[in-house]
Order: sequence, then C-alpha cells, then structure tokens
Amino acid sequence: MEICIDKKLVSQINNTDKGAFDRLYELYWEYLLSLAIKKTGDVEISMDLLQDLFVDLWERRTELKIEVALKPYLTSALYFKIFMYFRKKGIAESHVMLFKQMIQEETVEQNDFEQDIEKQYAELMLAIDQSVTQMPEGMQVVFNLRFRDSLKINEIAEKLDISSQTVKNQLQKSLQFLRKKISHKNMELLSGILFVLYVQQA
Repeated sequence: MEICIDKKLVSQINNTDKGAFDRLYELYWEYLLSLAIKKTGDVEISMDLLQDLFVDLWERRTELKIEVALKPYLTSALYFKIFMYFRKKGIAESHVMLFKQMIQEETVEQNDFEQDIEKQYAELMLAIDQSVTQMPEGMQVVFNLRFRDSLKINEIAEKLDISSQTVKNQLQKSLQFLRKKISHKNMELLSGILFVLYVQQA
C-alpha cells in the first residue's frame, strides 16, 4: 500500500504538481532533518543538505523514476549527500571514517527502521566498492572521481581533459553497471545513491 501511494505521489510530481511535491516535503522533511542532525551534529549544515536534496528532486522531477518506497530512497540519498559533504569539504579522514562507523552501528536510540536501513546501507556501500573494481578502466576512473572525490561533472571533464558529455555518458554507463551488479533487495537504497550521483551539477 505504501509503495502504491508513493508511486502515485511521484507520478504527480513528474507532472509538475507542486502540491504533490509540497506533500512529499511535509511527509519526510522532519524525519530527514532529524537524521541529518544525528549524522553531522550541525543543524545549519543539515538544513542546507536537506534543502539541496529537495531542490535536486524538484529540478529533476520529470526524470524521477522511483519504483520503491520513498522513505528508504530519500534516506539513502540523504546519507550519501552527507558522505559527499564530508569528502567535498575536505574534512579530516577521521571524520569520514566516523561517519562510516555511525552508519554501521546499531544503537538503542534507533528505531527498527533506522537499524535495518543503516545495516543495509553499510552492506550496499561495500557491494558498490566491490562492483567498481569490475568496471572498465575509463568508467571506473569517472565513477570514482564522482563517487569518492565528489567532483562535479565539469570538474571531472577538466581533470581528465574530456568533454562534459563524455563524463555524463561514462557516469550513466557506470550507474547502469551497478544496477546489474547490486542485488534487488538493496535497489531502493541504491536508487537513492544513484540519484545523487547523477544530478548534473555544472
């Protein structure tokens, strides 16, 4: 039932239904903000990351193809934005490792949903690491610059001295590669990560 409702909401957003998007925001912003604050320890940063996530969703509303429940999808996208924030801001490696540790630990303060999704997320990140090693070299380089170094598309193009379109093509192929390699049980979380990775930032 939940997935059916979510699909209907996404379909309405696909058609630029602002009311449906506002409904999505109302349903999930409080939960996602609370989660972000737990992970970053900073309200302002958390609000910025959450705003960035919802802006991405609206700007790519016609492209959204969400075939899974929205809550784990959005949670996964938020987790990955937090991880990319740590990387992009050049925060010490110890903090990045701390974040990885946090998403793998189960605490008594978490509800069952959070415990389950964080366990799945940790497993997914490991599965991605393993899958990337099987990519063709050029695809692997582009993916790692986006996934690990959090570079924007134009930054990757400049670094590799190739066109932005070539970067987009390689990135798209790498995401398709991951979809084939990752088990279906992790697809809703993977979809959230892939969404963040493929947001076309200039």
